[in-house]
Amino acid sequence: MRRRWAIGALLAVVVGLGTWVLTPAGPTAKPARSAVSDWSLNGAHGKYVLKILDGALSGREEGVVRADFNCAPDRAGLSHCTDVIDLVAGGVLTVENTHAMSKVPCLGPGDRLVLTPSGSGWIVGLKE
Repeated sequence: MRRRWAIGALLAVVVGLGTWVLTPAGPTAKPARSAVSDWSLNGAHGKYVLKILDGALSGREEGVVRADFNCAPDRAGLSHCTDVIDLVAGGVLTVENTHAMSKVPCLGPGDRLVLTPSGSGWIVGLKE
């Protein structure tokens, strides 16, 4: 009886781990008007699709990256970096920048962006 229980428990663990490993990582939803078809290339050619974590953007504004952190890649190789952006007109945005650091570098302190709203909770940042 104990042996059957132990085999059942081991099987449950193996199935659970298999499900976790095979589950895709990354953002669960794309912005409404996004051209992102491959999150690993987000930021290529200076165009970043960014998820707003804190703050708001009412219209087109310029911003300067103050900080970039939390960039450890997930199991799919995507980093979900947290960037703090100071808006030139005043205010601060905190955003998530999903990309593969092996293909597209992180935003860095001092990088200047032109920011445009792109659907609920999303913005597009064009690096100057």
